[in-house]
Amino acid sequence: MTDDTLDRLVRDADPHDPDAVRDLRGAGQVLLEEIMSTTPVTSITKRRRTRVAAIGLAAAAVLAVAVSVPALLTDSDTAPGRDGQTVHVGTGTDRIAYSAAAVEVARNNPRLLIGEPGWKATTVYGFAKDSGTIVFSKGDREVEMNWYPASRYQSYYDDRSEISKRTPITIDGQKGSRVSYSDTDIAAMLEPKGPTFVEIRTGGPGFTSTAEVLKLFGSLEHVTVNSWLAALPVEIVTPGKIAKVADEILADVPLPPGFDKAGLAKLGVNDRYQFSAETVSLVVCGWLDVWQRADAKGDTATAQRVVAALSTARDWKVLDEMQKTGEYSPGVWDLADKVKVGDDPRTYQKNFQCSGE
Repeated sequence: MTDDTLDRLVRDADPHDPDAVRDLRGAGQVLLEEIMSTTPVTSITKRRRTRVAAIGLAAAAVLAVAVSVPALLTDSDTAPGRDGQTVHVGTGTDRIAYSAAAVEVARNNPRLLIGEPGWKATTVYGFAKDSGTIVFSKGDREVEMNWYPASRYQSYYDDRSEISKRTPITIDGQKGSRVSYSDTDIAAMLEPKGPTFVEIRTGGPGFTSTAEVLKLFGSLEHVTVNSWLAALPVEIVTPGKIAKVADEILADVPLPPGFDKAGLAKLGVNDRYQFSAETVSLVVCGWLDVWQRADAKGDTATAQRVVAALSTARDWKVLDEMQKTGEYSPGVWDLADKVKVGDDPRTYQKNFQCSGE
């Protein structure tokens, strides 16, 4: 990921829309029910070593699932979906049962897939009714698709218009326009269709020319609800899996008083890396909040307890796991090292975007 991309993401979070940070974090908008179940001071970086990120609470994980997989379904794609749908993904025996809420999400977003063979869905986060992100990868090329509420279209349009001169573009019959960050880093924004609109951006050194990017845009196609659901990664953390995955990643992590694992359901659907980053940040912020209250009361014993807890961060297995594919862990390790030598932990509240900051 380039510095330019991070700058763009900061712009996404605001200046034009005060609700953007809330949308990107997913708070208040993620699905609070299990929408899917399977039967088989700079801010701390929560991103994988790729171009893709979302400000504050975003990161990526490599999950290999082919985009061009068949949707082997008996349910009609035009059915109301009140009872959900079951999708057979890939060439194995994996099946995912999607609830009616997941089907509704699919109906509300643009449902674009890449027509060229070999592309894989590598990341999904913020899977909500009117916003979310899916990243597709092929070698060292990436395509990031973000959908947002239609009500925010003009805000995003105005913001992106500052990047470069706009050029009209039509993708599978849907009109839009594109701007260029560089010859190969191009963002296409399609006009709203229903409750959402989509922005598609290319990245990675594998793209060699504007013509190559435009050819890829030309391969994008709108697909049925079933086909789109079948293209999602199998190994993602849905609300129904949160309790199990949370127990795994927090097994050796000291938790602040009152930490409620049940509250993690508000994180919605994310890949494991994203979910880990969000969860660890909540733990860190919890401890920082305890430290701040203790400091205000002159409670030295409790403050030292916080320091002792955060100082163990280099032993948290989840951070070692995340370090293999991302850049989030060093921020937590730096905090651990600094508090050991007496630095004021409160200065890290802004870094982790804690609500009490």
